[in-house]
Amino acid sequence: MTKEQLKIYLEEAVDALNEADVRILFPDDRRPDLYTVAHELVGMRGEVKRLSQSSLKIANEVQAMMGAFREARAEAEKAVQPDVVEEQLIDPDLQTLLKGIIEQDAIQQRTIESLKKLPSPNWKHFFRFREQFAAWRQGYTIGYKQWQQLMKSIGLKQTGLVGTSFDPIYHEAIDTQSVPDKADSIILETELIGYIYKQKIVQPAKVVVNKIST
Repeated sequence: MTKEQLKIYLEEAVDALNEADVRILFPDDRRPDLYTVAHELVGMRGEVKRLSQSSLKIANEVQAMMGAFREARAEAEKAVQPDVVEEQLIDPDLQTLLKGIIEQDAIQQRTIESLKKLPSPNWKHFFRFREQFAAWRQGYTIGYKQWQQLMKSIGLKQTGLVGTSFDPIYHEAIDTQSVPDKADSIILETELIGYIYKQKIVQPAKVVVNKIST
């Protein structure tokens, strides 16, 4: 600070005083010697420097505390967002399945709406019915193929289909028949399709098996 700046500073300090403060500082209008005041100011230099350093240290500590507080608050806010955390923990296959189901649901809704708009198949509207039904069937076929691709992509397989071999691990034989022109242990009918997820049984198939007597 220059002398001019000090003068301005002191003038501002004096202006900030009220009459009561002045009487306390200078009772009975006694004026201190100006050189004494200057000497006291110089003597305070070391104390002011020490206080400035302490103030700087405290300011740094406050900044560090505020930084730690902001980090703690960010962690707390992250902890109270279960949707984000849960999304990160969802199994990739389950994510694929859920997205696929959502897409299929939209296809099913469109298919149902298209079916409602089909005209009655009478002689008046036969040609219009045939054209619209062909378009509906094409849309349904596309949706069914996408559904099969989804099942394949997540490792979900059907089992116990007609014409495939009976496997007691995955199939439950609810009945047997003897059909000579069919291979032994071939599934003739499927009462309930089975499902396997990554070689684990989700639902065992219920089937009718060909049993040729020997």
